[in-house]
Amino acid sequence: MSRSACSAKRETASHAGSALRKELEPAYTKWRNEDIAYIITDEEKQAFNRLSTDEEREQFVEQFWLRRDPTPDTAENEFKEEHYAASRTPTSVRVRHSGMEDGSRTDLHHVRAAG
Repeated sequence: MSRSACSAKRETASHAGSALRKELEPAYTKWRNEDIAYIITDEEKQAFNRLSTDEEREQFVEQFWLRRDPTPDTAENEFKEEHYAASRTPTSVRVRHSGMEDGSRTDLHHVRAAG
């Protein structure tokens, strides 16, 4: 393979990696700003913001939920499951006629998350 072909291949791979990273980034932003906004501590948020790779972020997310697992010796993380179940509960069941579309932004969810 010629030098220019090798360079082109590396550039294409680099571009693909950048595109993948841009695609994943919103998921981590949503996780921090929406999914766990009411249960993450200031220290955890600062630590998360200092991470520079998706691999580090993935490890952080895993450790975040492990720290909150009431029964770490089991396969299930009841806290995580309850947290996401509360977020998925239809808003109409939680807050009637409030105009809110996202159950995770209701007062009931905030109480559950803090509890």
